[in-house]
Amino acid sequence: MSFGALEIGRKALMAQKFGLDVTSNNIANVNTAGYSRRTAVLNQSNPISQYGNFKGTGVLSTKLKTYREDFFDREIRDTFSRRFGLESDEQIYQRLETIMMEPSEANLNENLTDFFKAFDELALKPESVGLRDHLIEVARSVVDKFNYISQQMTDAKRDIAKDIYFAVDKANSLIKEIAAYNGAFSANRSLASNESVTMIDEREKIIEELAKIGDVKITNNDDGTVNVYMNGVNLVTKNIAGTLRVEENINQQSEEMTFSVSLINKKGNILNNVKPKDGELSSMIKHYNITLNENLNTGDFSLLGRLNAYGTAFVENVNSISERGFGLDDKTPIPAGRKFFTIDSSKGAVIMKLSGDIDRRPRDIPISSEANEPGNGAIAREIARLADIPDFIGLDSYTEFYATMIGKLGAVSQASALMRTNVSLVSEQLESQRESIIGVNLDEEAINLMKYQKAFEAAARVVNITSEMLTTIVNLGR
Repeated sequence: MSFGALEIGRKALMAQKFGLDVTSNNIANVNTAGYSRRTAVLNQSNPISQYGNFKGTGVLSTKLKTYREDFFDREIRDTFSRRFGLESDEQIYQRLETIMMEPSEANLNENLTDFFKAFDELALKPESVGLRDHLIEVARSVVDKFNYISQQMTDAKRDIAKDIYFAVDKANSLIKEIAAYNGAFSANRSLASNESVTMIDEREKIIEELAKIGDVKITNNDDGTVNVYMNGVNLVTKNIAGTLRVEENINQQSEEMTFSVSLINKKGNILNNVKPKDGELSSMIKHYNITLNENLNTGDFSLLGRLNAYGTAFVENVNSISERGFGLDDKTPIPAGRKFFTIDSSKGAVIMKLSGDIDRRPRDIPISSEANEPGNGAIAREIARLADIPDFIGLDSYTEFYATMIGKLGAVSQASALMRTNVSLVSEQLESQRESIIGVNLDEEAINLMKYQKAFEAAARVVNITSEMLTTIVNLGR
């Protein structure tokens, strides 16, 4: 009997205790998001040669095994980018549908229909001041509804702009965190296994958060660090973090303002133009630059641009006829040139107002084609017939143009919702599959607890028995 048995027992105790610690840590983190379960890897220590034979020297806990899978991490990051980009699309489209009050009977098109009907009624009794007052109220309803929608569109566009800046600030914060974790790896390659695995888990959570903002790809370096790219643009190189900045681009000819995102250096100079293909940032930039861009001239679907065209055509068509008309008290043969509406597009979205020639002046409404003919309703009938002309806006009637605009909004909204549902299902399946591999199974961990407990007790018994035998041998020599 030698002290070798005691050393073997000591190693066994340490190894089984390490296994117990790892198992306990797994159980403690069963509900921790992003945690990957670990397993203690035990190997026999190097044997020694004695009396011409090799004798075992016990067990060592050589390393910590993690079950994290690069394949699932990569696929989940990709689906996160598509999923959260589509969720952003769906939310924005739903907000725009709510603003347009679609689908409902209280939409803007119904207000215009009521306006033309009011002219049709007034054409039958052009001398009625009561019907003229009613017409003004109906016209005011058109103005109020149109301006409400325009203001809500402007507010939505402003909110998206704020969200773009917020998303870029958040991305810069995440980029710095990833670089900080990389710095910890590159500065200390002797990190303990458990600490190293924990840092990898935490870093992956941060990368997945960044993937929600924009499409992210990573490459692994030999020292445990990663490089991060967004649409091919390098954001993180080992412990060096890049900085993103929102760029406001203004077209001097069309006054069109668009947003883009650039990678800049420490002096603020642009290194690369980042064009995320997926993620929340890509979605918001698309809706700011296209869906809510009133000056868009690329042929893409701009809801605000079409709304402006709808309102502008309505005002111009009505005014072009009303300027040729006469009111109840007009005596001269030259028309007063009264406009029914005025518009202001200086702030992007068209704002409509009742003309001062008409507002609260029902007798001055120009519905007669001749002066001093109070029973003449020719101009009123002509304005009423605008509801039926096929070229109200371009080659469309006002109802066709509106239906096409709302139909397009509904189509892109429905397509976005459908794609989001499909991508979410794929994302959830991938997360479930990854969790089945890296997640903690309490039944399995309970078995491991008993296994390491019994092994620890057996190792302790070896140490006790060996100690007693050595004590006996020592006493015999006295």
